[in-house]
Amino acid sequence: MSTQIHYRIDWRSRAVFPGAHASIQNGGGMEFSHHVDLLDAADPRRVDLHASLKDPFGKWLVRRFRQRSGISVYVLADLSASMGFAGKRRKLDTLADLTHALAYSAHRSGDRFGFIGCGAALQPEWYLPASQQTGAGIALSQRLRNFSPSGAGASALIEGCAHIARQRSLVFLVSDFHFPFELLDDILARLTPHHVVPVVLWDRAELEPPARWGLARLRDSESRRERFVFLTPRFAGDLAHIYARRRAELTQRFMQYRMQPLFMLDGFSADNVTAYFYSDHAAANAAAIESGTKAVITAYA
Repeated sequence: MSTQIHYRIDWRSRAVFPGAHASIQNGGGMEFSHHVDLLDAADPRRVDLHASLKDPFGKWLVRRFRQRSGISVYVLADLSASMGFAGKRRKLDTLADLTHALAYSAHRSGDRFGFIGCGAALQPEWYLPASQQTGAGIALSQRLRNFSPSGAGASALIEGCAHIARQRSLVFLVSDFHFPFELLDDILARLTPHHVVPVVLWDRAELEPPARWGLARLRDSESRRERFVFLTPRFAGDLAHIYARRRAELTQRFMQYRMQPLFMLDGFSADNVTAYFYSDHAAANAAAIESGTKAVITAYA
């Protein structure tokens, strides 16, 4: 059974196709818009007698209503090698779970769903134009579970922004954001016309060294470079502080563009994504990451 995410927007859709969101389009909805002359809208069923009697020109006035419209929902995903990291939960499996849930949820809401996967280059096999074909998004999410990324860098996310419809859309920018802030600024600047939800995929195994004492071989997922590190409790604490600082810097960067990040630790939860839209997600996400970081610091202090 598919898991549904209940998302909402605080702006009006301009789409003409019907859906579940407030829009600027006139139609058969329940939200009153304005009055027009009966000669301009020949629908006597909606004549407003009270307003017509008050009209100084003696016109018969008809109520006009706004329809509920759909929107386009996109996943703009980082498919660089670092997204292949597998700790408590494989990052690409988390991305697949999120993609599956969003494709299903968009279909249930009458919205269009699209997916754009990028590494160092835009990858055509991971490009799905926005449509109401729910099966296409779900099939793509299944392919993600068998995908092993190998490219270095996520610079093509800039190119991916150009493949999002010009009409304002809900965009989930999904990555671990292990790339320079200069690239992040360029991406966010191109996405400002849209409603963007930055989804930060981290794993608790990234915060915790594999042992308290001893040697460990660390490998960079993208450059493939390896180095040996002598693990100590102090090293674990330093690593936790580095991630805490990175989290704060990322949050500050997103907030500069009026975007609130959604941090996902150790896998996907539809309830957490829904809570992001319907609760004080700023405090909730900050508390969740803070508690996880403090737990690591306490364990290795």
